[in-house]
Amino acid sequence: MRLRYIARYLKWLTERRLLNLPPQHPMFAALIEVKSLVLDAILARVPGGKGRNGLGKRTSLTQEAQERVWQVIGPESPENPWKGAHARARNELIVRWLLGLGVRRGELLGVDIRLINFRSNEVVVVRRADDKHDPRGIQPNAKTLDRVLPFNGDLAKRTQDYIINFRRKFPLAKKHPFLFVANGGRPLGIRALNKIFEALRERCPDLPDDVMPHVLRHTWNDNFSIAMDDSGTAPENEQKMRSRLMGWKPTSKTAETYNRRATERRARKASLEMQEKMVKRTK
Repeated sequence: MRLRYIARYLKWLTERRLLNLPPQHPMFAALIEVKSLVLDAILARVPGGKGRNGLGKRTSLTQEAQERVWQVIGPESPENPWKGAHARARNELIVRWLLGLGVRRGELLGVDIRLINFRSNEVVVVRRADDKHDPRGIQPNAKTLDRVLPFNGDLAKRTQDYIINFRRKFPLAKKHPFLFVANGGRPLGIRALNKIFEALRERCPDLPDDVMPHVLRHTWNDNFSIAMDDSGTAPENEQKMRSRLMGWKPTSKTAETYNRRATERRARKASLEMQEKMVKRTK
């Protein structure tokens, strides 16, 4: 990444210089040639090939790891790494929002309680740039499209309980509309959210090293693929539904990535079933 930034900067710098030189200037042709040589040399040093090899990579939690997370984050769990009642209730709810809705980290921290409809059990996820109601120095923001996400009765009840029994008790929480707050009532920040997952990994070393908000988003997508398999949904409909819930454009290639993973899993399952039939016939 650094090498690419360096190359982009040098490209901009030389082109800016070329614009100030007449084509007949003795440095003009030389600068073009040197620019090409330098950029090629820098970009040749960018590591390549690894990005195309997806073997062995895990970008989501296994079912066993998910069960382990639920065991640890329970407010009454003796393994829970947080001491205060507010922190325990909030952090469990954060994981439930991430795994249940598949939202991004910035979208989670930007959830506006005024946009949560507990009658229809829906939340509106919107993009806000330079929100005047946000006192955080680094404002989290949604990178995806605005959308309405449904949530079930259990998540609705847990969210209401958090608002009434914990969030409402902080006077500072009345000065902003954001759902998740730090101890004291200020909106929860990105660094604080990252520390929550750091504490979770440190407290439970048996969990995967990559337990973090974005991994839970990947996990949601894998769980969604399994649900689509169970319901027999056609791949093209699955892709449309996934793009809608994730906030991607209908033409986005990101949904195709998850659909390919689902296809690989189905192919693996079909291959193993065929092999089992061969074993039965031999026996």
